[in-house]
Amino acid sequence: MSLAQWVVAIALLAAAVGGAALVVRRSPQLRHVLSLWAAALAAGAVAMVPVWALERALERWAELDPLHASGEPATLLLYGFLVAAPLEQAVIVAAVALPWRLRRLRVRAGISRQREIAEGVSFAAGAALGLFCTRSIAQLGAGGAGWLGVARWALGLVAYPLLSMLWGYFLGRDAR
Repeated sequence: MSLAQWVVAIALLAAAVGGAALVVRRSPQLRHVLSLWAAALAAGAVAMVPVWALERALERWAELDPLHASGEPATLLLYGFLVAAPLEQAVIVAAVALPWRLRRLRVRAGISRQREIAEGVSFAAGAALGLFCTRSIAQLGAGGAGWLGVARWALGLVAYPLLSMLWGYFLGRDAR
């Protein structure tokens, strides 16, 4: 990858994390959980490392390369839906578990349902953002697919947190 592609990709990742942190910090409902949101982001980022290693080992064993689309299209699709996506979503759920429990211990009474929903959504989005940033940097280092890879990661910066926010909504809605 060229230097310009690295700069654009890192700028997109930094803008996404900075923008999300700014939204959480400026929200009157979420301002008090900024440290827990950052913990979810960091947990998602750290937890992606062993998952990345496991996915690479499985890909080598199955002789697949999803980044460069080497392998049968049906096999790549099944691998994505049945192996990679569930593994990554499980890591996001695990990354949200500790900050969610810490939040529940810290604030036991007097929380409205709306605040719990907002916190569940923000924690899920933070963990997904941390996971995706780590994944993107690892893929960039492994020799991404040029500008198409940068565009794919830019779309992923929107898709990963939004999809995780769906189950974060239900986490907050059914908090008890």
